[in-house]
Amino acid sequence: MLRRGLFLEDGWTAPARVNVLERRNEKTWVEMTIHEGRNRQVRRMWAELGYPVLQLRRTKFAFLTLGQLKPGEYRYLSGAEVKQLRALVEGKR
Repeated sequence: MLRRGLFLEDGWTAPARVNVLERRNEKTWVEMTIHEGRNRQVRRMWAELGYPVLQLRRTKFAFLTLGQLKPGEYRYLSGAEVKQLRALVEGKR
């Protein structure tokens, strides 16, 4: 169902890409790619199917990835990255 999109209280979601990474006992690790950023969208999509999300990690936003950053670490964006993000935002207006 996630691959076709789901109807949530704020409308239909775009289709998501889902890959099962690991199954262990009662828990399953999945990789999920969405193309929207609605409020708590991933948690709400899984809840609609009856599955609670116990842990959620964002590994990519637009073209930005975590790379070698560890939890709690950060890095400054380059000027080119800021420019690309601004172009993305302006293109959505």
